[in-house]
Amino acid sequence: MRFQRAIEGLPDSRYPEIDERGFNHSVPAINGQPASSPVRGNAVSIAHNHTVEIQMVRENIADNATLYATSSDDSIFTVETPEQGKPCATGKKVNLTLNTQFVLGTQPAVAQLEIRYGKPDGPVIACLLVYVMPMLVVNIQPHLVAINDASKPGTAPLIQLDSIAPLVQAIWYNAGVSLNFAKAKMVTFQGSKADYLEFAEVNAVLNTHWQSGHINVYVVQELEDALGYGFSVDDYKGYGIAHPSVFLGLNDSSSGIQRTNDNLYCANDIAHEIGHFFTLRHPSDGPKDNHTWQRFDSWSMRLLMHNWNTTWRDPADTAHNGADWPEFNQFGYGNSPHGPYRGAAIPLKTINPGKRGVDGQCAAARNHIARGAARLYGA
Repeated sequence: MRFQRAIEGLPDSRYPEIDERGFNHSVPAINGQPASSPVRGNAVSIAHNHTVEIQMVRENIADNATLYATSSDDSIFTVETPEQGKPCATGKKVNLTLNTQFVLGTQPAVAQLEIRYGKPDGPVIACLLVYVMPMLVVNIQPHLVAINDASKPGTAPLIQLDSIAPLVQAIWYNAGVSLNFAKAKMVTFQGSKADYLEFAEVNAVLNTHWQSGHINVYVVQELEDALGYGFSVDDYKGYGIAHPSVFLGLNDSSSGIQRTNDNLYCANDIAHEIGHFFTLRHPSDGPKDNHTWQRFDSWSMRLLMHNWNTTWRDPADTAHNGADWPEFNQFGYGNSPHGPYRGAAIPLKTINPGKRGVDGQCAAARNHIARGAARLYGA
């Protein structure tokens, strides 16, 4: 038995990502909740006082095997579908509905979803570790920045922020992080090149358009050498940046990327850069010395803190003998004109304990946020 996200497509807080990576790996300490014992299977984080659907997948068991779903502690979450005392539906893939209870404070509550064989109190043949997360509220101040130069005015970013913000919120919601978006501010800036923000000009924007007590997110037409920047309180001074902040570039003239109308692409990048603001890192360096940022596995690409838009896998190295292998690059969110949309999983477990912030990212983000507004937003 295993568990997975119940749908493919847009981020939706009703359908959380499942951390199904590895076996016998622990969840780090989170907001006073001690680190777990090694988890023998899958794990999921769910916002408190919330209803979600989880998909159960029958693997090495008959699709019509009689199974029951129970909670190890109904005071933490209950199983709503199937109803108490009734078996799960038959079929290889079955959606289960869970309802989490309200949790006081910041420390998560922990229980198990148990799959029992044959009868409601039958032997447990599979478990899903469930972390129920009380909400931590984080304020977001968006800025839509038109960059003028000496000869012509710039173009104000025309992204559909009212449609993008709910997707960003959905990505972070089941980590117990509630993103409170303020009304976007329209900003103009005199730069050296219209519609293009050089890295050396970042501080000029920050010094005139930065609001305390918020993650300031600046959307521009194009950034120098990146589609996004994210600078945490811990890191920003090392980059010579005036304030902790997040930047999003809509376009990349060198690659031809145009994403003004691509809400999911923009939402994933904003959520990703907010992850950097929460001190999270990319999964790890790549497997080849000359491609240190490239990844050749699909697991890291499923994470919100992915490195690139592709695995950079060489088709000639695959068992498909060089043929295209499109399913390798599917991460559950569909396809864009630039290839499959990147994943948005915020992992619970720690599989790669190397660099700080590369795994166990739900814990890392929540622990950072809980340090308080001054340590989160900076000055």
